[in-house]
Amino acid sequence: MTTAVNEFKVSNLVVENVANDNDTANLESVSVDEVKNQIADFCKHNLAVGNERDARVDELSLNGTTATLKVWIRSKHKPNRWLTLYSVTYEIHGTYNLADPTSIGESEICVDTPVSKLCVKAKEIVTILLGLL
Repeated sequence: MTTAVNEFKVSNLVVENVANDNDTANLESVSVDEVKNQIADFCKHNLAVGNERDARVDELSLNGTTATLKVWIRSKHKPNRWLTLYSVTYEIHGTYNLADPTSIGESEICVDTPVSKLCVKAKEIVTILLGLL
């Protein structure tokens, strides 16, 4: 189960860089990939459990200062190669206005894992997303 936060949705990152002639802002795919990796790593370690837990950013888009995100998360535990105790996948989705990161307030993103309910402050993910600007 996921809890929606400020329309938290995540999607494949498509960067629309609107720059004027005097602005040489350059969002390279490397920096986008770094942000995606940081978000996936954060979700893997804070919203998943088990010895084979995983997370990936399926979508991440930036339209002006609005970031939209979709993250796939898996909690999985295999005590040996023949036995899987649990394997659960879930997605979180969010849309954030990066021009006003405080608008997220103290909102949380929570998932019910096979072990317990895990929550993180949405502003932790917004802080990572701010690296896109």
